[in-house]
Amino acid sequence: NPSTGVISGTPTSVFEGTVTITATNASGSDNETLKIVINPVVVIITSTNVTGTVGTPLSFQLAANPANDVSFSEGTQKLPKGVTINLGGLIQGIPLSAGSTAVNLKAERLGQVTEDSRYTKVNFSFTNPAFLMEDPDGDGVLTFTAGAPGRFTLSAPAGFKLSSVEAEGLPDGLRWDGTAVAGTPTTGTRTSATNSIKFTATLTTDRGTATLSTNLLVRVNATPASLELPEEIEVEVGKRTAIPITFGGTDTLVTAAGLPPGLILDGGVLSGTNSSTNGPAEWKATITADNSGLTGGTNISRAVTIRLRNPVPVMTGISRIITSQGRSARLNLTFDATVENLRLRNLPSGVEISGNQLTVPASLAPGKYTLQVESENRLRPGDPTSLLQTALADVRIFVDLGPPPAATLAAIPSNLTLTAGSLTEQTLIQPDSGVRVAALGLPAGLTLDPESGKLSGTASQRGTYRLTLFVQNGKRWVKKSVTLKVK
Repeated sequence: NPSTGVISGTPTSVFEGTVTITATNASGSDNETLKIVINPVVVIITSTNVTGTVGTPLSFQLAANPANDVSFSEGTQKLPKGVTINLGGLIQGIPLSAGSTAVNLKAERLGQVTEDSRYTKVNFSFTNPAFLMEDPDGDGVLTFTAGAPGRFTLSAPAGFKLSSVEAEGLPDGLRWDGTAVAGTPTTGTRTSATNSIKFTATLTTDRGTATLSTNLLVRVNATPASLELPEEIEVEVGKRTAIPITFGGTDTLVTAAGLPPGLILDGGVLSGTNSSTNGPAEWKATITADNSGLTGGTNISRAVTIRLRNPVPVMTGISRIITSQGRSARLNLTFDATVENLRLRNLPSGVEISGNQLTVPASLAPGKYTLQVESENRLRPGDPTSLLQTALADVRIFVDLGPPPAATLAAIPSNLTLTAGSLTEQTLIQPDSGVRVAALGLPAGLTLDPESGKLSGTASQRGTYRLTLFVQNGKRWVKKSVTLKVK
């Protein structure tokens, strides 16, 4: 500027040389030689992206153009924690936190005024190191199987130390034993549930502390549901059924649809009592084994045909008739199932059957009789075309002579008198009357013949004796009391 003498402007190229400056006023002029040096701009020419790993020593050398007499330093922003730069442009240290940040670094020639310094943006990006984990699948998930022992080791990255482990959320049966997640899980992981374990590790340097943490997912795969069924199951009507269903898998739930009335599936056992007498005889049911709510679980359904079968009509209750000559008798035959047809074999003359009632006439001669009852019904309830099934049972009829005649009892004296020490022979019943007799309470020395009814012997002990006589005609007994005096 001619008026002020200020040299100004923006150099566009490097220059070094002399110029002559002339100053003039009314009194005259003067010349001086001025040396002008225009230095090149300092530019960082290395990569402006610095990457590294937290906890791992870093060394990165910056270079500039021109290369000589250049110094480096931070600008208005600070370098990432744990990292420094020296005057020679060496970035070094141990990064203590992960993340990306951009920092303006200053490069200037030694002795150059600050205003002429140039800033270059340098991008720093640091990542956390991985925990050292046994992970066969490489998916970052520790995978166990319910009911099977497992063990997965884990340790901190190099230079770090584990400072805490939060393992309260582990599935039942698993634990952190100091070096590994180990144990035998008792149940599978629900597909909607997340189980994790949190690890924290630290590294301390002279410039600060680095802290790392990771949440590892823990998954327990279920043993898939399994189901074994026959194609057909036969159930007897009116009889309690308990048929186990073979199934497997972790926490598997077994259900059924389409079962006959009275039957349920509970705890893997098909149980209950079906009382259908009119059918249908065949049911199409579906059995399902399901643990699909667990990781690795499945849902399996199998069709099964349930066939109802009538029980064979076995005769129950009394199966004999005891009567006397001249007296009729009746017996109601009972069965444990519905009877469609009823037939009798070896039927004695005069014995009749009406419905389920057997009648013995008064005219049936004394004796023992055995007749056979044949009962039938259909194999399948409500199916008149199904096979007939038959049961056989014996009914015994006993006809005795009846009670001893009244005349025979009346002929027995109610009072007897004997002499002690004297031989006695006395007949108490009529000969050939067809009865037998026995006595209870006879004194020593006396006997009673059961066939002839003769009382004989010698009573030695005086006294009054109360005798009980038992008189038998066939299988019937009557009693009579007799007073015996021995004088």
